[in-house]
Amino acid sequence: MNPYFVWSTILNGVLTYLVYLSYIIAIAWFFVSRQVHDTISLPKFLSCIILMILYLYVYFLNNDLLEVRTIAGAFLSYACLFCFVCCDKKTKYEIFNRFVLIFIIVMLPGVFYYILELLGISLSIGTINSLNNEIYQGSHDGSYITNEGYYKLYIGAVMRISSNTRFSGIFDEAGLVGTVSALLFAGRGGDLKKDKKCIWLLFYAILSFSLAGLILIVGYLILKWIRYDHVKLVIWGGIGIVLFLLIMVIPTDIAVIKNFQDRFDFSNGFDFINNRTTSGFDIGFSQFEMADLMTRLFGFGRGASVANPYINGSSYYKILIYDYGYIGFSLMILALLLIIYADNRSLNVKWSQLILYLLFFISIYQRPSVYFMYYFIILYGGNAYCSTVNMNSKLCSVEKVKKISAYC
Repeated sequence: MNPYFVWSTILNGVLTYLVYLSYIIAIAWFFVSRQVHDTISLPKFLSCIILMILYLYVYFLNNDLLEVRTIAGAFLSYACLFCFVCCDKKTKYEIFNRFVLIFIIVMLPGVFYYILELLGISLSIGTINSLNNEIYQGSHDGSYITNEGYYKLYIGAVMRISSNTRFSGIFDEAGLVGTVSALLFAGRGGDLKKDKKCIWLLFYAILSFSLAGLILIVGYLILKWIRYDHVKLVIWGGIGIVLFLLIMVIPTDIAVIKNFQDRFDFSNGFDFINNRTTSGFDIGFSQFEMADLMTRLFGFGRGASVANPYINGSSYYKILIYDYGYIGFSLMILALLLIIYADNRSLNVKWSQLILYLLFFISIYQRPSVYFMYYFIILYGGNAYCSTVNMNSKLCSVEKVKKISAYC
């Protein structure tokens, strides 16, 4: 997830090798503990073939940025994805469960520092630059902060230096915290009564003031209540609408709330302001639309969008299309869908699983790079968790019926 301590701005990026070491340990564990089966189903086999093709496609085709460390790191990353895809549902369930716990724990120091900052107390031990600084400085509109001290550094957290300081924990973006918290919340089934971890995840999503995270949370609750609880849908839906309108009309100087208000435009009805692209994005993407057929099919190659000053600094699904073309983008989506099918071959999919799939693919709209281990854990580990929890609930209900029947 690219926490601050593996940025190249910390100790010249030496700690990046911890990431590679963790991949090696994980891959070794998968095989030594025999979590990777000797026999693999056809859908999983095809999924892994596509993963191999994607690795070669992304890192070698039309790529002018061939670096040994990048190629080796990417190989370990994809090998880890390969192992995770091949392991059984129980293992995915356990990995997901532990990932959620680790995520909650590592975010706690950031919560403490953020609350103190709101109270005017700073325990910062210095400042560091973000990896994204160079990207934003090269963007067409230059609207991002480019000062030397881009982040405040704490023991166990970072926080962006700006008037719009938001909770980001050990990561570079509050938006990442909000999105991941919301998806993990969906993967856990959003059970606030029985699952304390869901309460923490909801708290992080709200504290981050991530609009994407809040939309995913609200979307999850609406879809859940449509199926199971119409009364909650009406009551909380009404409360939510009232709160939203109050936030939008109340004048305030609080930067976080003002930033939220600026995301909506009521001048001509209702319009949502997309901040995932720069002002010149359409100009930059038009180069792809006017390119020859082969370029549109296979893309300009890895890193091309970063080299384009009109697209640079954006986070939008069209970046994948620009870099890897329609074929590359289709392969990425196909692999994700095929792995979902491999994990649910009986097609006995629960409603909570369907919601998770839907929200995950919606999140790609504004965070398109999902070929990382943590996203696979969220989607496929969350899928295993949802199906297992539902199955256990059903088994418990059956046992209760049996006991009652025997008693009678």
